[in-house]
Amino acid sequence: MKVKEIASHIGRLLREAFGKGPQSIFVNISRPFIVIYLRNFLSPTEKILLQQNITQENQNKSKLLQAEKLTAVGQLAASIAHEIRNPLTSLKGFIHLIEQAVSGVSKSYFEIMKDELKRIELITSELLYLAKPQAQEFKDEHIGQIIQDVILLMGSQALMNNVELRTSRLENLPVVHCVGAQLKQVFINLIKNAMEAMPDGGAIDIVASRPSADMIVIQVRDEGKGISGIPQELISKIGSPFYTTKENGKGLGMMATQQIIFYHKGTLEISSREGEGTTIHIALPAL
Repeated sequence: MKVKEIASHIGRLLREAFGKGPQSIFVNISRPFIVIYLRNFLSPTEKILLQQNITQENQNKSKLLQAEKLTAVGQLAASIAHEIRNPLTSLKGFIHLIEQAVSGVSKSYFEIMKDELKRIELITSELLYLAKPQAQEFKDEHIGQIIQDVILLMGSQALMNNVELRTSRLENLPVVHCVGAQLKQVFINLIKNAMEAMPDGGAIDIVASRPSADMIVIQVRDEGKGISGIPQELISKIGSPFYTTKENGKGLGMMATQQIIFYHKGTLEISSREGEGTTIHIALPAL
């Protein structure tokens, strides 16, 4: 049977089913060329249902791919972190001994070494989090209060960087089932990234919306230069391990952010235009 005949047959079955009144119909179509032909035989309502089916299937595939990526990266991260931590402990101990025993060396040199070791420790901690996020209890918390706490925490840093933190529609937001500390870390990471995108200062907008009763969307929007020099099709790479658009970035903070949102059954999307800033869209299930 030809593809066109198959599409015509499916379309006829759908019309017959809809003619019998409202009911649930599921059609799993994996061949794009059949979908193209099938659209020619469907009414506007049927086309909407077909598109919803295709969209849901693509979203499921994307979530499965993300889960597989996080698992693979977690295994790699655990191996790297453990290999780094052992010699790091020895280095810290010997630096302390040398600092006490050696004279005539500027203390600032030792402080620089200690600061760099702390930075390495931070990286290994992020790697270990990616490998095995700490099990924490989910609670019902007000997402608006979580964001307000982050605004208060980041206020002084924003002031020093000539950045204005602006909020909109954060009042009367619903409760979300979450680990509050983890969501705080998400918004801290996003605000820090937004600040770094605006070295000359600017404004960061945190805007909430309710597209449906069971969902809340938070947008974090900056006035930076956007993801400069990276084509739109490569934005999906952001959040991959060690992929970063920042000169001194590691790519781990954004990946940890994505992982936290993933474990909260939410989604994170990025939109950016060069020279116009970047917007992070976070969708979370609401109670």
